[in-house]
Amino acid sequence: LVGGDNEDVAYIYSGLAGILCLQKKYSSALDYGKKALNIDLRMYGNSHPSVSNSYRNIAWIYQQRGDFSSALEYSNKAVDVYLRAGYDRVPMLASLYNDIGNTYCYIDDYGSAMDFYNKALAIDKEIWGDTSSNVAGDYRNIALGYRYMQDYPAAMKYNNMATYTYINVYGEHHPDVARCFDVSGLIYLDKKDYMKAIESFTNALNHYETIYDKSHPDLALSYSNIGFCYLHLNNYTQVIEYAKKAYEIYVANNEENSEEAGNACYDISWAYYCLKNYPLAYEYLQKALEIKKMHVGEKDESVQQLMAAIRKVGYCVVTDGSDSDFANYMSDKINVVTLVKDDEPITYKGLKGELYLLEVEDWNFHKKEHISDKIGKLDGKSKRALVMKNGKILELEVDADIEMWFTIKQIDKKEKDKIINLYKEWKQNTSHL
Repeated sequence: LVGGDNEDVAYIYSGLAGILCLQKKYSSALDYGKKALNIDLRMYGNSHPSVSNSYRNIAWIYQQRGDFSSALEYSNKAVDVYLRAGYDRVPMLASLYNDIGNTYCYIDDYGSAMDFYNKALAIDKEIWGDTSSNVAGDYRNIALGYRYMQDYPAAMKYNNMATYTYINVYGEHHPDVARCFDVSGLIYLDKKDYMKAIESFTNALNHYETIYDKSHPDLALSYSNIGFCYLHLNNYTQVIEYAKKAYEIYVANNEENSEEAGNACYDISWAYYCLKNYPLAYEYLQKALEIKKMHVGEKDESVQQLMAAIRKVGYCVVTDGSDSDFANYMSDKINVVTLVKDDEPITYKGLKGELYLLEVEDWNFHKKEHISDKIGKLDGKSKRALVMKNGKILELEVDADIEMWFTIKQIDKKEKDKIINLYKEWKQNTSHL
């Protein structure tokens, strides 16, 4: 065992800080990061590369936590270590300038970001010449900076320079070449040129497929990007196809609860919603909600927005209105609640029992009125309702106290058979019409 001021102990502390940061345990990560820093300062003084690395690690933790001012503070301290030692033209200094540029991008200070990206480029060109992966990476950072500034011609120019340089260094089939195609896709996406964006993202995907196996996370990113473009083109079957491929990769990599997986679920849900497949829209939106809660907590605004979306999709789960005539036929056989279309008032039929057939015809999903508000006025209790959709019966719990928050389950077989028999009877009696 070793203790005290020892480089092995500092190394272990730094490793623990990195692991805890990945687990989003930022306070503990900072504790260990600063312990490593203090050991390095006592051992080496304030002009040694190990001290700079410790400052850089702490800056990274602050950035992951979203404390960008502290991230900038520690990144600048890391830079100062090299400048004090007289190392103003070393690769690590260029990397630090890129770190600072990235942090400025997070706070939308793109002018400052570009200043540091260009400082990094100048150092890397002086050290490596025009053809190196470091220079290509600088070009790509500058391209992204121009993209954020919405200067798309300049963004495309620097991204093409990055692509050309990477190909000269690595050949065509390399992840960094594929990532340049991703950047092109993002630029076209910002310009709302969705077909060219799809072309670029597909080029990236083709490159990834020659490099990685089919379950690599980079392929999931390409699938998600392509699906997102199709969402803008209202091609919902393609959205489902590509977003599901992305989601399956996240599941295969045990990342089914990642934010990226949640985004894929949301895209799938929206596509099913637009295709009026409301049960599947509801299912995937619930997945997206649970994932979002894990990352930001229940009180975050984005979680509240998803909960509101679930309530809206919930209206659609009940029925597509295809059996509204059946509701009228059953009105004296079973208690019926009829919800009518658009801005017409909600009407009721036979609201005395506890069993209802709930019908919705082209419900206006953005109305402020809620089904539960109406049913709740009867006696303030939750109601059991039947969902009728193309002869398939489900049970719906409508809570009078919560704005349309419910669960779906299969109903008791006897009750289901009763309704289906009535449905068949009605179909037979009306088949000649």
